[in-house]
Amino acid sequence: MVTRAFFAQRDFNETTLLPDLYASLESGLMGKENEASMYIGTSLRELVQKFRHRTLTLVKMMMLQKRIMFFGYPVERLCTYQYSLISLMPGLLMNLADAGSPKLDFRSGRAQRPTSLKTSDRNSLLRYMGLPLHTFGQGAFFQPYLPLQEIDMLRSDSWLVGTTNSIVTQQKDCQWDLLISIEQTTFDFRDPKLERLVSLTPSDRAWMDGVIRSVEETWNTADPTRPIGMAYQGSDDDLRSKFEEYICSALSTIKYSEFVASGQGNEAVMLGMPGALKPDPSTLLYPFSEMWLNAFRQTSACKVWEASTDPLLFDICEPRHPCEGKASTISDIGIRLTEGLHDLRLDQHLGRTREAIGGALAAGSSTLFRAFDGVRSEVSARLREREKEKERESANDPNKASSRPTSTVGSGSISAGVAGGYAQGGEASKSTLSVPTDFKTALGGIGSFFGSKVASLQQAAAGARGVPATPTKTSGLKQFTLQAGSSPPATNGLAGSSPRGTWSNGK
Repeated sequence: MVTRAFFAQRDFNETTLLPDLYASLESGLMGKENEASMYIGTSLRELVQKFRHRTLTLVKMMMLQKRIMFFGYPVERLCTYQYSLISLMPGLLMNLADAGSPKLDFRSGRAQRPTSLKTSDRNSLLRYMGLPLHTFGQGAFFQPYLPLQEIDMLRSDSWLVGTTNSIVTQQKDCQWDLLISIEQTTFDFRDPKLERLVSLTPSDRAWMDGVIRSVEETWNTADPTRPIGMAYQGSDDDLRSKFEEYICSALSTIKYSEFVASGQGNEAVMLGMPGALKPDPSTLLYPFSEMWLNAFRQTSACKVWEASTDPLLFDICEPRHPCEGKASTISDIGIRLTEGLHDLRLDQHLGRTREAIGGALAAGSSTLFRAFDGVRSEVSARLREREKEKERESANDPNKASSRPTSTVGSGSISAGVAGGYAQGGEASKSTLSVPTDFKTALGGIGSFFGSKVASLQQAAAGARGVPATPTKTSGLKQFTLQAGSSPPATNGLAGSSPRGTWSNGK
């Protein structure tokens, strides 16, 4: 409508309509009480499903005002993850007026403590809690997609940016603290100390495990942004309220630890407070990580928050970890193992490996079967040739044919008797080692086949050396009958065995 009105003027020099539009939009957004319209396009369910336990690591990095860079494709998903992350910070999505440039700062020096509180009003409660945190102020900015033309802005102290250009990720004079690849789902910390600083405690892991479970149990494949049956559990509103509770509890614990530290010399028992009599402030901070909360105290965002909140903030919000006391050593080990296996992404990696192995086995087996088919065909052909030769020999020598029993196999008649008997003193053997006709014939054919192959290889090698190849002597399989203690017959070195074995021509 505004565009049509602007062009209907037929005078591009008349731009008064544009400032009026800007002022109208700004006033409408600044005075907006309902944040639901600002959450359009974000998906906390997909963010938690994507980064799982490390979603809380991102929140901790945001509170420390570190330099966070998202990298990958497509651009829409790249920006969606960043806006979803910002929506986890209570009230921050509605207060990004000074996030466009590191030179903008609307809150520093003007922070005031609230003088009233209406617990039934969420906005009033957030203001009393000092939220939203002044994450993007002087020297900090937010750019969901950073073009190369604005790369100099990375010299700022704190930022949250996204890029699809690897050149941006490799700048030496404006380095990131955490690089997140949305394609590989990897977290790359430049400083190992920072990685340990934002690592999750056992209570953190137990709490995030419940958050992840609420998303997985209600996961809707058809529409990942909404839980099954449109239930509240696992929805974006449910996740947002859980992270809001976590952040408020952490801030309240900071105030309570300061209160305890300032009154440690008193013998008064603080009824209704964790630790009762003279508690140790370090034990109060441990469930959230004492190192992380102490690092947060050094940020500019914490200084603004301290100036705009009441010292007795813990009277409104309980200074206790949402999962304090519920994490045991055994359960923590189980959660670590589960997340470790999930980070390996075995389903994805082994899926491709299984396909590759299956394809290789299929190709190898088919090749092997074809090779055996070729060997079997050639052996069968040689067996048929031997049968025909024996038939011709039998036809040419009737006496030899009648003196030797035959067994019909296929279409030819092959000898099943003993080629000759040898015994000590020329007498017949008392015990005969017989070989079945089919086996003997097949073995002889296989021996002939491989013998011919060896002969051809020898001839080829001799030809390569320029030496005439020596013909290889081959003959059919022979069987000899021996008596115990008898000597083997002379076979010209073609075969040999023990006195109880079978002598052949080496095939």
